[in-house]
Amino acid sequence: MAENRAQRLRRFVPFGLATIVLVVTGIFAYRGFVLTASEPAVSLTPLAPTPSQASSETVGPTPTRSPTPTPTPSAPVSPAPTASAARTPTPTPRTTPSANPSPSSSTGGSTGTAALATLDAAYNATLSVSALDLTTGGSLTYNSVNSFYTASIAKVDIVEALLLRAQDRGRSLTSTEKRLVSAAITVSDNDAAQDLFEEIGQAAGLTAANKRLGLTSTVVSSAWGLTRTSATDQVAILRGLTSTSSPLNSASRSYLMGLMSSVEADQRWGVPAAGTGTPIVKNGWLPVTRDGGAWEVNSIGVVTSSGDKVLVAVLTRKGTSMTSGIQLVEKAAEIAVASLTA
Repeated sequence: MAENRAQRLRRFVPFGLATIVLVVTGIFAYRGFVLTASEPAVSLTPLAPTPSQASSETVGPTPTRSPTPTPTPSAPVSPAPTASAARTPTPTPRTTPSANPSPSSSTGGSTGTAALATLDAAYNATLSVSALDLTTGGSLTYNSVNSFYTASIAKVDIVEALLLRAQDRGRSLTSTEKRLVSAAITVSDNDAAQDLFEEIGQAAGLTAANKRLGLTSTVVSSAWGLTRTSATDQVAILRGLTSTSSPLNSASRSYLMGLMSSVEADQRWGVPAAGTGTPIVKNGWLPVTRDGGAWEVNSIGVVTSSGDKVLVAVLTRKGTSMTSGIQLVEKAAEIAVASLTA
């Protein structure tokens, strides 16, 4: 016997409601994971931000765009001071670089990696470090097998891909592109980075550029800030800015390095703590819902120490706060650089 309309409705209503619940749940789970990193007012997983956490950032495309907030002097992102004695590793003699470093290795002596292991345990977080002394060829790698979300350090990679694209077409950047690049690097503007990410062809375009830049373990996400990377790959990105064998020409390298030396004052923390002079740096920070709101804090850059120029990448995750993440990044950078330049 054919069902009447009421019978059909009763039979399909449970399925329809279940489908709606699943779809809505899925949407909010995604939004909660990606948007936890944005300002507390739009977070779907509200945290109780401390003053040092007030600058947390969105890491990919969001449903709507909002203007980049103007940094306020009253809430700068800066680490708590620590005693210099606790931040200075024992100097180690320089040695000849190894051709095949292990996941945790040092061609500048073993003290650096041992000190990093002690530091890692003290913070009860997850730490990865890679450093390369361009003057001596010495290198240090600690815990390079781990994979971390890039957060905003991905913006350097995106801009390198844009510069490669412009070079391939035999042209300079347009005035619009320059405006977006400057905003993405110097003030870490997420909307600007998203526009550039779309221009280079999103994940496929960035993946293609990464192959040319020598990256081997980075997996690009459609939400650029959730790209997974390693400290060694981040040093490869820095080599793209400093090596004459880079696919980037000298004008492109100088342009991006200049912007990284002009980041706003409250974003000059991180690896510059290990060197002197003008900081060349890009940082990224992100509270991760899947880790219970624990923080990923990353920093990449070029520092000068004892006359040597050193490329440094420090990645951390599962930190208890942004402040502790910054402290861990800076101490790790100091250990790595000191072990290579002492």
